[in-house]
Parts: sequence; structure tokens; C-alpha cells
Amino acid sequence: MNCSSSYRIQTDLATRFIYVLINVFTALLAIVGNFFLLFVVFKSYRLRTTSNYFLCSLAVADFLVGLIASPLNILRIEPSIPASYLPAIGKIFDFCVLQTLMATTFNLVLVSIDRYIAIKWSLQYLTILTTKFVSVAIGITWTSSSLLAFPGLFIYGEGLMIHWLVTVLVTLIFPLGIICFCYVEILKITKAQQKTHAVVLQSGEQICNESEARNNIKNRKASLTFAIITVVFLVSFAPNLICNVFYAFTFQPCSKIPEYFYWTNTIMFISSSLNPLLYGARSRDFRLAFKRITSNFRVGSHG
Repeated sequence: MNCSSSYRIQTDLATRFIYVLINVFTALLAIVGNFFLLFVVFKSYRLRTTSNYFLCSLAVADFLVGLIASPLNILRIEPSIPASYLPAIGKIFDFCVLQTLMATTFNLVLVSIDRYIAIKWSLQYLTILTTKFVSVAIGITWTSSSLLAFPGLFIYGEGLMIHWLVTVLVTLIFPLGIICFCYVEILKITKAQQKTHAVVLQSGEQICNESEARNNIKNRKASLTFAIITVVFLVSFAPNLICNVFYAFTFQPCSKIPEYFYWTNTIMFISSSLNPLLYGARSRDFRLAFKRITSNFRVGSHG
């Protein structure tokens, strides 16, 4: 069933202006922010770590949201777009959203596992998370998310709604379970490390391995950063998920897509623009690398 009219919503000029403005702003922020994050890692040898490879994979998903999903979200309400084009735009939009959504959740799982291993088995970290393992894990993430989203291109109506809900719930609930387990365990380990550190200080003994202590602090900070990114993602995604569940129970073939979907999609995309800001603000290494690269550009332009 191909219902072109179901993709069209009617909005007044002021509402459409606000809607377009928010989507354009978040899209530009996502594109520029994630591009610079990827560029900084590429240019700085010090930042080419296992954790940052997972972060770059997450940044690619966020970059695609800004580059493809947000502009399509705007086109879907543009009155000048012929109605016959709307189904194709809607299909590409749905695929992009579902694919990047799953890629994001899978990457957040990889990040949480990475942080868990870094804190629990810090000495064996590099032998466990090898370059080959990281490459395979990222490859599986993008391949599986694309394959799971692909059937939606050929399904319409109620079947599409069922596919979307089942895919999202399965790829959200299971990853969230892993993420929660990892961060609960990280919290337990860091609390135990802090108690041990306090006992050592009270006894007046020297810490036998200061570099290890600094590394533990750095790992805890990175874990907290990724936990914040995960929470931001869940908060921004929650309204869309709730609306989809509600819409599934009230779905009617060829009925117009409710206007609230367009706004919840916009809210969902905000996390893609915030992630590079969050990580850049909390990572001293990223800030220093960014300043060094920008200063080199300034020197080069003056020269």
C-alpha cells in the first residue's frame, strides 16, 4: 500500500519556520561537531586509542543524522515538494533513522564494554581489545544495523509499524541491559578503588604505582562521560519511542502521520549534535588537540 497523502502534514508558516530553524541548527551542529571530532582523532596520533575508535564510529552515526536524517525531516513538511515524492523521502528517512539509531545503540554498547574492560582488567586491556577485535566489532555494528533496517524499505502500513517497533525494542532493550550491567559494575569497581586509595593515604604509605592511579582516574572520567552521552541519547529518544508505541495501538491504514512525530524526531536528533560538545568539553586531550590543530591552521594561513 502506497499512501502519498499520509506523509503530508499541514502547518502554519510560523510553526514551519521554527521547525525548520531547529532542524537546520541541529543538523549543522551535528555535521560540524562530529566532523571536527573525527578530524581531530585523524590528525592526532595520541588520540588514536581503542576507546576513541568506538567514539569515532558513534560520531559517524551522528554525522549521518545531521547530513541525511535532519534534512529529510525538513523536506517531509515542505509544501513545495510534490506529493508523489513523499513516499520515497519517507522511506529513505525511515531507513536512515532506524539504521543510525541501531548503530548508535550498538556503539554505546561497545563503548560501555570498552570502559568496563579498561577499569576491571586495566593491565590486560591492550591484549583483550586488539586492533583486529575493534575493527571486527565496528564492522559487525554497521553491517547488522544496516541489515536490520533494510526490510523497512519494502514494507508499508501496519507491517512497517510492526517491523519498526520490534526492531527498535529488540535492539534497544538488549543493548540497554549490557550497558546498565557495565556501568553498574564500573561504579562498584571505582568505589572499591576509592576506598583502597583512601586507606593507603590514611596509613601514610606511598602509592606504589602513580601512573596506574592516574590511569584509573582518567578511565573513571571517560566512563562518566560516556554514561552522560548514553543518558542524553535515551532522554532524547524516549518521546519518539513513546509516541511510536501509542501510534501502533491507534494505527489506521493511510491515516496521516501525526504532527507530534515530526517534533519527536527533531528532539531525537538533538543528541547527535550534543555528543561532540559533551566529549570535547570533558576531555582535556581533545581540547588540547583541537587547539593545536586550529593554531597550526592559523599559522599556516598567515604564512
